[in-house]
Amino acid sequence: MTTMNVPVPLLPSAAPPEPKEIMVGNMPLSLFVPICIFGPMLCAMLVHLYIKKSRQVGREMDRQRHGGDVEMQLRGFLGVREQRGRENVREV
Repeated sequence: MTTMNVPVPLLPSAAPPEPKEIMVGNMPLSLFVPICIFGPMLCAMLVHLYIKKSRQVGREMDRQRHGGDVEMQLRGFLGVREQRGRENVREV
């Protein structure tokens, strides 16, 4: 039995086949999965912030419609009385 020495080239002329990435439509799976996970989370966060802001604006509109916040009215009333009291003390 004779053995033949077949020369093995150090640099193969044909590159080894690259592993094919799984595609979903024309999008690679490595991009599709994060979009499926983080897309709805981002959408939900934006909707949450929109609702929160619209409620805050609604409360401010109600306060203005009903003559302002009661606490602010009391502060204004007390502030005016304090200023009048100080003026009276200065005059005396």
